[in-house]
Amino acid sequence: MASETYLNAPGVEDAARELATVAGQFGDAVNGLKQALARDEGCWSDDKIGNSFAQTYVGPAQQTQQGLTDLGDSLGEFANEGLPGTVRLIKEVDSEYGEVLNKYGSQLDEFGSQID
Repeated sequence: MASETYLNAPGVEDAARELATVAGQFGDAVNGLKQALARDEGCWSDDKIGNSFAQTYVGPAQQTQQGLTDLGDSLGEFANEGLPGTVRLIKEVDSEYGEVLNKYGSQLDEFGSQID
């Protein structure tokens, strides 16, 4: 069974740069949201209804904000480090295997000529 793997390295590198840009924009949007929410923090009343709202809102809102921050950080890391690192590693492995195949390929050619 023969198979071939193809990597469009420039395409992946371009996609990583685009993802990094979008991840940065996402992070900026999350920061803007967090600032707006911080401005409005505690704007509900101190009565029973306001206290009840605060108890059910604050914890989940903070968790959501942290989740969005973590998502933006993860996307940025993937775009800036993960994808480029993977492309670099695949190129290195391909080059190393190419050198090995060239080395042994010439030896196989010599061996084949001795059999004839």
